[in-house]
Amino acid sequence: MNFKVPLADPPIKSLQHHAFYLSMLLNDKRMLTYLYNNFIMLKQLVDFDGRIETEPDDYNEYRYIECKGLVFRNSLNFFDADNAFDYIINLHIQKLKDGYCVEGDFDEFYVPYKDTYNKFHFMHNYFLIGVNEEEEYFYSAGYNNSSGGYSKYSEFIISFDDYKEALKIRRESFPEYDHCWRFINYLKPNFDQCNSEIDTNGIREQLYKYLGINSYNLKPYEGINTISHVAEQLNNGTFDLRNFRFIMEHAQLMLDRVRYLDQNGFIKDGEKLITMIKNTADLSEKQFLLAIKYSLTRKESIIQQIQNMLHVLVEKERTSFTVLAEKI
Repeated sequence: MNFKVPLADPPIKSLQHHAFYLSMLLNDKRMLTYLYNNFIMLKQLVDFDGRIETEPDDYNEYRYIECKGLVFRNSLNFFDADNAFDYIINLHIQKLKDGYCVEGDFDEFYVPYKDTYNKFHFMHNYFLIGVNEEEEYFYSAGYNNSSGGYSKYSEFIISFDDYKEALKIRRESFPEYDHCWRFINYLKPNFDQCNSEIDTNGIREQLYKYLGINSYNLKPYEGINTISHVAEQLNNGTFDLRNFRFIMEHAQLMLDRVRYLDQNGFIKDGEKLITMIKNTADLSEKQFLLAIKYSLTRKESIIQQIQNMLHVLVEKERTSFTVLAEKI
């Protein structure tokens, strides 16, 4: 049998775990209200690796979705041993047939299409979304270079044999693992738990929090300050392409949100506001394209262009998002 679990194209791809969950949830249009009610706040994880996150209601994304009951999760706890892997493959196939996706972590050294393939060992999360039993491979989604060029989020395949190798933990590669117990999660959306109502008050409050107004005090790496913080970090050589992609996706998602609110009567006279926020989204795309250019060429002259663009973006967002908060 050859099949895939039905999934949507996720609007946030900068981080894999956002993309994994949103691709499942947004396969049902009722979940659009969940998307537009959340994903407004930004926060840079300065204590981790400097990447930008968006966290609904300040929850960790996994914990938030589970406590809201939006995703069913069944977990498999297994021991890393050779005789476990055939059982795991067969269980994956059955779960995929039942509509579950498979999430876990594996060593990308053994995964073709990954940038780290046959280069160095790297444990990272994965997402299996389908299977071809005859050809003995899984369909997966995540960052890969299957289409050539720089790595991007898309579908790719991984053979059963490569998956088994990637699933194993080798003590010489990962000495920090003091045991070999592992977890695999089987995930399935629970569409019946979706609240189909738009929360205009909640969106307004999140906008105020994002902008740091109405008694909300932002840290330098929170809310709209996150964009300025990323610009400032370029002065000391800190560059992470994911952050510029996230800034773009955040602006594009705001444009989609405003269009949805306008089409469904939640804002009045939204045409001018849509134009303002579209200009913001267009500028955010330009800064991302410049960031790609810098990542490929490392021309220092591009840094100042990116910084200037980000500072303009902050002012455009501050103006347009304030108008949105007043109109909604």
